[in-house]
Amino acid sequence: MVRLDRIEFVKLLVSVGAGMVAGNVARGYFSDQIAGFFATVVVLVTVYGALDIIDRRYLRRNE
Repeated sequence: MVRLDRIEFVKLLVSVGAGMVAGNVARGYFSDQIAGFFATVVVLVTVYGALDIIDRRYLRRNE
């Protein structure tokens, strides 16, 4: 079983929350479930990737 540390948990929590908000906005704007799902996935992956890059740069700077 994989244990998540606090940083990974926060990255997942923030990216899922941003994805949910983006999906709801897209679903309301386009009135389409597929557009909402697509926006959710794109924002989730983008935000998680950005937070991962920031985390790695911060950890490398402190080593």
